[in-house]
Amino acid sequence: MHDHLVDELPDAIRLEGDYVPREALRPVGTSRPVPFFRQGRLQPEPESMLSADNIANMRQDGISVVGPAPASVLPEVSAEQIREAVRQMLREISECPTEQKAASEILDLVRSCRALETGAPATKSDGLRWGLVRLNAVLHPVLQRADAVRRGTSVTSDDRTLRDGLDEVRAALRHRSSEASSER
Repeated sequence: MHDHLVDELPDAIRLEGDYVPREALRPVGTSRPVPFFRQGRLQPEPESMLSADNIANMRQDGISVVGPAPASVLPEVSAEQIREAVRQMLREISECPTEQKAASEILDLVRSCRALETGAPATKSDGLRWGLVRLNAVLHPVLQRADAVRRGTSVTSDDRTLRDGLDEVRAALRHRSSEASSER
């Protein structure tokens, strides 16, 4: 089904989602890794578990293709559970072998840091707007490039703009996160 959608509908490449059995759902995330799809393509090997901010995002902004609305199925998530999930994510380092993966990682980081600040879920677009207001202007070209790549701008195999900028974004967000924690 996923391959057919991507082949037939070019915008299907923007679809992403997770297949989570109800018994694996918790406010803090899933109790085990689950199959997922990114860029419209099924990734059948469970890779990582969903976190509280993922659950909150899906509850708020998820779209039901079949069945009940996400808010009626997914557990409620507290602001502190969202913040703790973001703090954990900021401690982790994930490999980004391509510009597309680095773009996704950068936008996930700023989305999550906005969630850390507000205690509410945020989309990648929300995170981008937040980053352009809250982060140093020197990072703005990296954030804008990440958004352009996410929206389909092509990249060449030798382009390392986002992979090289990712560590700078991580460092700025960790610094901002530690400042926010010390203010509390």
